Amino acid sequence: ILFVLFALYVGLIWDKLFQDFWTDEIYTLKYFVLVSPHTTVTDYHVPNNHVFFSLLLNIYSLILDIRTLSEIFQAPYLVRALPFVFSLGTIFYAYKIGRLTAGKNAGLLSASILIFTLSFYEFSLQLRGYSLSLFFVSLLVYLSLSYLTEGSKYKIFLTILVVALLSYTIPLNFYFVLGLFCAVIIRSLAVNIFETRSNRLTSLFSSRSFPLLL
Repeated sequence: ILFVLFALYVGLIWDKLFQDFWTDEIYTLKYFVLVSPHTTVTDYHVPNNHVFFSLLLNIYSLILDIRTLSEIFQAPYLVRALPFVFSLGTIFYAYKIGRLTAGKNAGLLSASILIFTLSFYEFSLQLRGYSLSLFFVSLLVYLSLSYLTEGSKYKIFLTILVVALLSYTIPLNFYFVLGLFCAVIIRSLAVNIFETRSNRLTSLFSSRSFPLLL
């Protein structure tokens, strides 16, 4: 069924792969992508530069040998393929999150809701950092939940990497990281309140949540 959802999503956004570019996308391409990688990672004269995504798109365009706006305008689907891949990853991890928390049906429901969300439909293929940010957000939530339920230590290191890349993509993503941080603290305290009578603060520092918070 998940593959059916993927196929449905592709059918919904297929025409957007060939869509003309928005002004913000053209600005990103002109000043942050079709330039040297050094310029991409050092030029932040306006917030349009979603740095890590711009860098990936820069490298991708170098591989494709597409380095002018005119070439990109003739084949928009070639560059929109990159955020398209990230959007598929977001759908996959939305499914994984739902399945991890409430079973397979919940996973399918989560992926379905995401696919039919208007903002996801409108922005998932934009040449900005939105698709990459959503991918990292879904991956971060999955890794956090997976660690809290399974305790796999290697996922802590993956979480650190994802937090760094998410923040580097768009600095405002720090707000989400802060929200997740608070959610983990509240979750840990709630578990201690209902399951133990030990010192709450001591339980927090000794629980599985503490390494994740760090």
